[in-house]
Amino acid sequence: MRPTPIDDLRDMDGNGGGDRPHAVVFPFPSLGHIIPMMHLSCRLEALGFLITFVNTEHNHLRILHAWRARRIPLPQEHEVHINMVGLPDANMPSLETINVFEAIMSTDRLRGAFERLIGKLVESQGCPPVCIIADGFLSWTQDIAQDFSLQWAVFWASSTATSLISTHIPDLMERGLAPLKAENEHSYISFIDGMPTISSSDLPTSIARQDRYDPGFRHRIERIQRVKRADWIFANTFMALEHNELRAMQGRVQNKLLPVGPVLSLGFLEISDGTADIEITIDDSVEDDRCIDWLDRQGALSVVYVSFGSIAHLSGRQLEQVAQGLKACSYPFLWVIRNELVQTMSADVRNAFTEKVRGRSLVIPSAPARVLKHPSLGAFVTHCGWNSTLEGISVGLPMLCWPCFADQMLNCRYIVKEWRIGIEFAKAATGLVDKSEVERVVRAVLEGDQGRQIRRRIRSLRDAARTALMAGGLSRKSLEEFAEAMKSEMRSSFFF
Repeated sequence: MRPTPIDDLRDMDGNGGGDRPHAVVFPFPSLGHIIPMMHLSCRLEALGFLITFVNTEHNHLRILHAWRARRIPLPQEHEVHINMVGLPDANMPSLETINVFEAIMSTDRLRGAFERLIGKLVESQGCPPVCIIADGFLSWTQDIAQDFSLQWAVFWASSTATSLISTHIPDLMERGLAPLKAENEHSYISFIDGMPTISSSDLPTSIARQDRYDPGFRHRIERIQRVKRADWIFANTFMALEHNELRAMQGRVQNKLLPVGPVLSLGFLEISDGTADIEITIDDSVEDDRCIDWLDRQGALSVVYVSFGSIAHLSGRQLEQVAQGLKACSYPFLWVIRNELVQTMSADVRNAFTEKVRGRSLVIPSAPARVLKHPSLGAFVTHCGWNSTLEGISVGLPMLCWPCFADQMLNCRYIVKEWRIGIEFAKAATGLVDKSEVERVVRAVLEGDQGRQIRRRIRSLRDAARTALMAGGLSRKSLEEFAEAMKSEMRSSFFF
């Protein structure tokens, strides 16, 4: 199955979508954005939408290849009203190898192809779209929505706190905090309504540091100003988690701000309401179930799960300290570590480590998402990306925080100081987290009273997350409100 060529598009109601409001969903072409927007699409489809899900051709083909290799059913095999489309991207650089702001600005090269796609869909006699739901990084799609008289909705993939800080970039610039000047490196920020006092070190790196691809923050400010004018903004959070931030953010946007999170697979959350569960992956290796078998043999709440995500980079010296600290704490651990990171450890350390922990550990390059739900897990060593943070909260798993870049420092600050559901690793004077600190933090969560209190608090948030998504919950009602508005929009368009 190749991406549908734009020029070959016909009436896109082959699944009986003619009586459904049609939404075109366009994520930023990075896996951490594509995955939640597919989960969002599945929820909207269950509420009666027809979805056209747009990827770059490169990502579209990678996903399809992984689906075939792993025998994952295609959307049409789920009998859902989701059509996958790939935009020609021959002029796009490889996003894995370039600066994040260069990547954001390079998406403007997709404008022509996306505009042609929308034009073809609008001309469709079957089920023309009523709205575009775009990633917050793709703010230029607003122009296309306006040109075709479509509603424009934005999905904000980060926390509301991160989004709120972004709306205050001009204020931060006035105070010498964006970019962060040397004399302000140890400052505190208390003027942002809806947020607690934070340290300048908690600021997202995208704000603390100016970027040569966006001098003066001009592009970022323009993008945020566009997003604030969106007809709808979907926030990937829930009220019990970010009540104050959502209230403050609603005061800074022109229209509807809807908390719809956590935007995760409802199957992962064990919520059964008929919503399809479509897995997005680019990993074409056959799913490795040996980690599940291994976890089944471990005691309840005894295993440390270690995952630094798909992008974060740790030096060989740092990985060696992690390995030695895990070995010293004597608890079983499951470490998901990318093959290229393993190679940065010295061969002697790698071999000695493997031999010492044989039998009570498992080190693998990837693991299925359902691992996080396993009852043997007692702690989650995480880089604090927002998707991972929501996953940890949604399964009630205490987090051991190792933020690296982007919004991860701010997420860590909330995890440790505001929600008090995790502990941060402290760096030594060398700039490394040493093995004794790894052992200390693991033991604090798995053995002490602090760990018991953390577990109690995060389980309370877990329950609140599930409540938000179930019938009558605010996140579910937010999507239902949007669905009713788009159905009304579709009906009114029939009279013109």
